[in-house]
This record gives sequence, structure tokens and C-alpha cells, in this order.
Amino acid sequence: MAITKVVIHSLDAENKRMLFSERVLNLSQHQEVEALISKLFKSFKNSASTSRALLNETSKFREILNTKFDFLDTTQTYAKTIFMSRLMGEIVKDSNMVFAQIDEQETTYLLCMEMKSRPAYIKTTEVEQGVENSLKHNMVVLSDTFTSVETGFNLDLSTGELKVKTSIENEDLVMEALECQIIANTKNAFSVVSALVSSISESRQEERTPHILKAKQVLSDHMTYLEEIESKDLLSAVYEDLNDEELSLIDSTLEEHLVQDNLILNDLKRGSVISKHKIVTESGIEIIIPVGDVNIDSILDIVYNEQGQVSIHLNNIGKIIS
Repeated sequence: MAITKVVIHSLDAENKRMLFSERVLNLSQHQEVEALISKLFKSFKNSASTSRALLNETSKFREILNTKFDFLDTTQTYAKTIFMSRLMGEIVKDSNMVFAQIDEQETTYLLCMEMKSRPAYIKTTEVEQGVENSLKHNMVVLSDTFTSVETGFNLDLSTGELKVKTSIENEDLVMEALECQIIANTKNAFSVVSALVSSISESRQEERTPHILKAKQVLSDHMTYLEEIESKDLLSAVYEDLNDEELSLIDSTLEEHLVQDNLILNDLKRGSVISKHKIVTESGIEIIIPVGDVNIDSILDIVYNEQGQVSIHLNNIGKIIS
């Protein structure tokens, strides 16, 4: 892997202004930046928190595929779109947007990472100026973890294959800036499935929780011999008697939220989605159920009284040990 170009554009929150670099970094003088980009590039390719995305036919990023494009102009234009939105928000925070052009085997990538910054103290040693082992306060220290990447993308400049990282709050902004459609990753797709379980349960006047638990148990039971499962197949396993209206709701909801890819079971396991379920009551009581270790049908009963209050019965759970 070779990092051939790097540039950093910034948003100065205190003065509410955008700062665009006019030249790329000399990486021979910034080896720590090269190491940071190399580490986060690998995370971008492998992390379950990224999503696949499809460039629109009219996207400006299609124009740079398989061409010698203007690296500085392209990165400045994208950063400006994001920063302008940040400046229009109620709270403006410092932001550093790192761009890199990376060659890996026969493929070239354009990587972008908007990095969170935080206040910190930096130890400095300046013997020549008479200062030794002092602490200097800095408001824009960057973290080197992938969680510090608030938004970003990794674009294959040969094929146009695109991966993005963003939160729900920033999703529309990133889609506008890239002119793309973000395909729901496994975590987001399971959130859509959970919402569908709620809708179907409500229409049937049934309790939602047992159905959510059943969905998780189906995933847990299939972990040993399946790597992935379709969202619609999971819902069919939870509700074995889906009617035409419910099937239509499922199809339209999955299409609306761009749930196109299968659920990757290892990604759900990594986030403890499959292994545990937390029930939180109005009175503040929390019950954590180890989904993969128990038979949901035999241990849990949810009962309503005439006033609509709920009682939860846990059956055959052994002794209370703490």
C-alpha cells in the first residue's frame, strides 16, 4: 500500500470559518500522519460500521473515475459542502477533514475522514528555549481510533465502488455531498427489521418483545451454519403466518430504507445484538436476557391486567445468585 497524496481541510469553530489547504502534505516530514491514515484505511475496508453506497448517475464523483483529477479542488469542494452545513447548525465544533489518495496493488482509492477533535494537554520539551517537560493545552487533538471518524468515505477510483461511514443524523448530508444512495448496513438493516416487528405486532395487538426475542434467537440458532440471512426470511421465521398486507408492508419498508444486502451474522454478534436483549420498564427496572443460552418460549411470560399494567414472569431460570 502506498499513500501518494494527503491534504487536511479544517473548520475553525471559534472564528466560524473554513480553512482549505492549498498544497498536499510532505509525508516524509509527517510520518505520524501516514501511519494514522494507513491504520484507519484498513478499518474503513473491514469495519461493520461502514455502509455500501451507490453513486448517482449525475454524481460529480463519477467524473473523476479512471482520470487524473484535480485532487485539491475535489477535496475542497466536498469539504466545503460538509463545513457549510456545520456552520448553519446551532452548535459549531472544530472539524478536521483528512483526504488521502492510496494505491493498493492495481487499485487507487480516494479516502476521506472527518475526524472528531477533543481538548487535551500535550507534553512538550523545549530545552533550547528554557522550557522543559511543560504541558500545553490544545483544543483540537485528534484521536487515532476509527470511532473518531464522524463521517467519511472510501471510493475505488477504478470501479466506483463506495463505502461510507456516517451517523443517522449526518446521513442526508453525506448523501447530498457525494450524490449517492447509502445501502443499509447490517446494524441499520436490523433496526429496520425491529421497527417492522413493532408495526406488525401492534397491528395484531400482540406484545412486541417476544417477537423481537424470537428474531434474535433465530439469528443465534443459525450462527453455527449460516454466515448471512435475508431480512425478509428472518421476518418470515418470526411470523410464520404473514398475510398479504403484512408482506406488502415489509417489501415497501425494506425498499424505502434501502435494505438490499443480507444481514451478516458475525457483524450482529460483534455488537452483542444477537447474544443479549435488554428489557427496560417504565419503573426503571432492567432485565437482560442472554438470548443464545435460553429458550425464550419457556422462560418469559408477559401478562397485562385490566388497568393495562404489565407483569413479567420469568420461569425455570434456576436460582438467584446475585
